[in-house]
Amino acid sequence: MAENFKTRLKRVKGLGSAHAGTAGWVALRISALTLIPLTFWFVYAVLHLLHSDYTEVIHWLKNPINTLLILLLIPFTFYHSYGGLKEVIEDYVHNEFWKICWIIKLKLFFILLAVADIFAALYICFKL
Repeated sequence: MAENFKTRLKRVKGLGSAHAGTAGWVALRISALTLIPLTFWFVYAVLHLLHSDYTEVIHWLKNPINTLLILLLIPFTFYHSYGGLKEVIEDYVHNEFWKICWIIKLKLFFILLAVADIFAALYICFKL
């Protein structure tokens, strides 16, 4: 009954933006800007190591600068990929249950891949 006496503005207050969209947008742009030099470095490194044997590649990865750059490239790549695919799911999956299921699966998948890749890089760097 009290709802009938509210103005139109009062009825829609709180139904608008959750004020979280800008932070996600900015984070994706920062990850994209970070990935630009890292990707150029990685492509250069792969082209340089293209005809190298296994021991040369391992020796290259044991260099602390290369290890650091690889360890930066991995999380930024997976974070940026997750953010882009999450936006696609949010835009094109209209059922809320399936949208949440796909986003959770996507996040777990990218976390698992990132942890495995970081572990592999650290294993090669310190163990072999």
